[in-house]
Amino acid sequence: MDIFSLFTDTFKKIAAKGPKVNAEERERIRQVVGELGDTLSDSLLLTIIYLSHARHARDTEFAEHLAHGRDRLRESFREFKICGGLYNLRDRFGQIFSPTKYAVDMDRMKEIEYLIRDLAHGERTVIDFLGDLTDWMSTEAEALSKVAVGTDDWNQRRKTAVMAIDGHIEHLRKKQKDLVRDVRHIIDRM
Repeated sequence: MDIFSLFTDTFKKIAAKGPKVNAEERERIRQVVGELGDTLSDSLLLTIIYLSHARHARDTEFAEHLAHGRDRLRESFREFKICGGLYNLRDRFGQIFSPTKYAVDMDRMKEIEYLIRDLAHGERTVIDFLGDLTDWMSTEAEALSKVAVGTDDWNQRRKTAVMAIDGHIEHLRKKQKDLVRDVRHIIDRM
């Protein structure tokens, strides 16, 4: 079958199913993007809360709180659990005859496609940042465990760590705000 016949057959199938397919595909897009946004936003919020608790932990618990960050936060940002649906959606937009691609207004198709691609890239950046953050927490906890609690050196390390935590919290809040904006932007354009 040549490309023209394939296109014609596919277009006829899409046209025959008409609005029902488009409505179902749009709903599928909204669902994937919404679930991703909720899951990733919850992960960011949980990380912010965890860091806030670490920041205010007693001296004797501070290093321990940082050390356990990876294990306690791991479930909230399993990369492939979060990414799977989005990457599948991005791939469906990349297919030439995908009904998903044609479920959106033709004038907005490229815009939605770019937004989904940007969201996938931004989501990957957040996942990488969270991985780097838990690595930092482990390293900081190890360094703190080598210094006696209450000494000038320990107090200085804690002060530096708390300042870094404040910076991480600010960064996470910005990422969460950006994520919500991007998800709304996609859904509003459907």
